[in-house]
Amino acid sequence: MLEKTIKTTMIASLMGLAALTGCKKAQAPAAPEPVTVVVTAPTATPTYTTTITSTPTHTRTITNTPTPTPTNTPLYGPGVPDIFPLYVPAKCDSTGNFQGMVVHIDPTQHNAVGYIRGNNLDCPSVWYSKPYWDSPYVAISNAGIFSYPFRTGYNDNLATEMMVYIVPKSKMNQVPVLGTSGCSSGSSIPLIMETISVAKELMIRPACTATPMPTNTPTP
Repeated sequence: MLEKTIKTTMIASLMGLAALTGCKKAQAPAAPEPVTVVVTAPTATPTYTTTITSTPTHTRTITNTPTPTPTNTPLYGPGVPDIFPLYVPAKCDSTGNFQGMVVHIDPTQHNAVGYIRGNNLDCPSVWYSKPYWDSPYVAISNAGIFSYPFRTGYNDNLATEMMVYIVPKSKMNQVPVLGTSGCSSGSSIPLIMETISVAKELMIRPACTATPMPTNTPTP
């Protein structure tokens, strides 16, 4: 009985203590409220791909071709330059030209320069540049041959002789032009022609009764 009374007393004490301390009966936890989760799908950002098509580059290769150096090979080999008359027109020949052949020079690098004079010309002692004052020379062929026209003015067919010089092309600007002032000039060929020329030849026209001068062929 005593034990029951003690238990009753303890229960009452505990209840009173609970009342004093404000303890409440434990309650079951409330059910959680539902949570709505909104999942937003990411917006796809478009990707732009640039395709670059390479155009082949055509590279032009320029090859510098050197200019051939002239061999400057003289006709008939090395030696003293000389002129061989091939044809000298007679005094009654009204069509033929003075012709000659040059040896031991490079014909591509030289010109033939000629002057005429004659006793029957207006000024007998005057030398005249031929064929023209503004072009007082003729070219030499690769074979070394030149043909010199001299009937390019009044009474030129009366000329009795022609002096021919072989002059390097690099010195053509020093060639004097004669006969431009009538009888007052050209009484002699300036000495500079002796300096700048490599060969010279005086060709005298034969009389009309003479046999034409034969062709001279130089011997190598």
